Amino acid sequence: MVFVATIIVARILSKEVYGQLGIIRSTIQLFVGLTAFGIGATATKHIAQYRISNPHMAVRIYCIANIFVFLMGLIACIILISAAGIIANHKLNAPELAVDIRIAGIILFFTLINGAQTGTLSGFEDFKRIATTNLIMGCSEIILLCIGAKFFGLVGAILGFGFTYFIAWCYNTFYIRKHICSLGVSVIETIKTLRFSDFKVIYSFSLPIAISSWITMGAYWWVKTWVVQHAGFENMANYDVAEQWKSQLLFIPGIVANVLLPILSSSMNNKQERKIAIKINLMINLFVTGILFFGICIFGHKILSLYGGGYTNLTPLYILAFAAIIDSVSNLCGTIVISSGQAYRVFTYNVIWAVVIISAYLYFAKSAQQPENSLAFAYLIASIVQTMFMGTFVIRNLKRGNYV
Repeated sequence: MVFVATIIVARILSKEVYGQLGIIRSTIQLFVGLTAFGIGATATKHIAQYRISNPHMAVRIYCIANIFVFLMGLIACIILISAAGIIANHKLNAPELAVDIRIAGIILFFTLINGAQTGTLSGFEDFKRIATTNLIMGCSEIILLCIGAKFFGLVGAILGFGFTYFIAWCYNTFYIRKHICSLGVSVIETIKTLRFSDFKVIYSFSLPIAISSWITMGAYWWVKTWVVQHAGFENMANYDVAEQWKSQLLFIPGIVANVLLPILSSSMNNKQERKIAIKINLMINLFVTGILFFGICIFGHKILSLYGGGYTNLTPLYILAFAAIIDSVSNLCGTIVISSGQAYRVFTYNVIWAVVIISAYLYFAKSAQQPENSLAFAYLIASIVQTMFMGTFVIRNLKRGNYV
């Protein structure tokens, strides 16, 4: 539904304004990556691990995660609102976007909270509730985003995007409280007993994930703003369309990954169950992304025609669709490593990804006439290199029996 909403919005807005919307959403994602600290994954792993064997510890982790993400959300909002003028003037060459970026700063808070809430529900293995939340968000976005864009342009689209996360926050809050109550542990009493040392999980587990996000999101945002600076928002719109389709290819593997992490975390001592879960995940990922990739190759022209006559560059679409197959394997490897508690290794592989995408983009941009093509090629190469390193490590340890 969200995907359909983006197609409708692309037809409502001009190509340049749609490119502006894309870079603003990327800016929100950058700040989410900078300030989320991997809290969603932290909540998922530890709540799944302790909710049955040690409910008090599960609630403790929940309190720690939510207090931390609340504080980081406030800090992120203040920073983005304060830096809106600098970003609009110096990174995007569009001073008129400063107000829109400040609005995005407010939306950022609820986006961060949503990640932590999804991680919490995943830790409780309440996948039905996560699916319902996604359905609510999809319905809300297809209505609010399109109405906002139709009557208020870029500002309306941004506000529609934000209200979607606010609605999800209200819904998730209600059901998370029900899960906490079912454990029979008081959140208020747990908060009263918290000590600074209890936040060790943040820097021992969450920090490596956070730094990994800082590196990848920062590098990705930098190359995107480079496209905007040297080519304009219309070229960014071409890339954003291709990226939306890549996200669709990774949608089902992403849902499966949300199921896989708590299963792996709660079955650390059950090697057979872990092995089965990993194999099923890999087969689903390759099958789904492979089939959809061939579909995009066949119907590429018709796909772009959905967005209007201004979208004709098929190259980013084909490249990112193929990259989705690589990403599905890479994401699986990352989930395996995180579930085993070795989150710091993900940091190493993300550094490799960041270095490769920046280097490759600068190399291709020298000769390419369309910078969105250079960015797509750079993304593909970075994904391949990262997956080779990560996959080699995971396979070697799987053979040794370290993870299964």
